Amino acid sequence: MQDTGVYFPVETSQRPYFERLGTPAADKDWIIYDRSHSVPATQIAKESLAWLDHYLGPVR
Repeated sequence: MQDTGVYFPVETSQRPYFERLGTPAADKDWIIYDRSHSVPATQIAKESLAWLDHYLGPVR
């Protein structure tokens, strides 16, 4: 069972926030982790590096 709605319920808080972001849909990605409020540090690093590679280019 996902415990992601403890602080910010998916349908009434997370989804409206995500849909109202001014970022083009093609550039948005909504990831829900099976955790309460914190994101696993390994996932933060993975997603952050992927974003940097995509928008700023890979490190040479």
